[in-house]
Amino acid sequence: VLNVTKDYQNNMKLYNTRIAPSPTGFIHLGNIRTAYHNWLAARSTGGQFILRIDDTDKARSEEQYVDKIYETFAWLGLDFDHTFRQSERMDIYRDFAHALIKKGYAEEIEGGAIRLIIDYKIPDSWSDIIAGEILTTSKDLEVLNNIIIIRSDQNPTYNFASIVDDMSTGINLIIRGTDHISNTIKQIAIVEALKHVSDSFHKEVEFAHVGLVFEKGKKLSKRDGSSNFDTHRNNGVNPDAILNWILRLGWSPSDANFDAKMPLITKDDAKKIFWTDGAMRNSSASLDMNKLNFYNKKYNNLNKTK
Repeated sequence: VLNVTKDYQNNMKLYNTRIAPSPTGFIHLGNIRTAYHNWLAARSTGGQFILRIDDTDKARSEEQYVDKIYETFAWLGLDFDHTFRQSERMDIYRDFAHALIKKGYAEEIEGGAIRLIIDYKIPDSWSDIIAGEILTTSKDLEVLNNIIIIRSDQNPTYNFASIVDDMSTGINLIIRGTDHISNTIKQIAIVEALKHVSDSFHKEVEFAHVGLVFEKGKKLSKRDGSSNFDTHRNNGVNPDAILNWILRLGWSPSDANFDAKMPLITKDDAKKIFWTDGAMRNSSASLDMNKLNFYNKKYNNLNKTK
């Protein structure tokens, strides 16, 4: 049984969240920004935070990147309640896919791949915590007519494995970048089919899509030097300064005078104010290295006075 913190137990839903980096390159600031939002959503409501390694891409996944993911979370002090790898659950994805075939909601096609059969009603819209109602378009419906859930190599597709894991591990809030908005209706369609084979998929899940992080007009990637945590660690950057910095890349306070009242937001402070004193936003954010340097000096001076 999960314990909801006293301040929230009467008026705030308990949120179980996750972060699911792929070990196909070094984890970057955009990943950690999303991780921190999910961590705060869970920790502020007494929910659980899961770290999932999305390593179904065997050709590109490397153990050094897995190690770096865990090392980075430890350095930043972002604890998690449970962790697992998708590569450990391959039989689970295949079992669900074959259960769908037996129920008539999927079919094996030429080459051995498995495709979803959608002969049920797709919702006309779905709700995003940040953006509100998102309509299902005709283009969405066209794409849904050919959703592959198991590839010909018998590995699961991203959308199938991801939503199977989310629903079967009790995730009820998914915070991720706006680049995943197009995936959401696909995952909702998969859930609608899976409701016929397992009670796990009747649970409610909410979505929140946060704006992407850009540097010099380009979407942040694993190849960008400024997003490499080793660079910041080697330069002596305080991990709390990084968390303070990336919190504001996609989260804004509701009070215009907030910065004057609280120039620094520690993890404990962030847990208290994440839902009550601000909101996530879906507009894009740009890296400002001067802001990171500002926070770093503040935290270093704070530590010297302790």
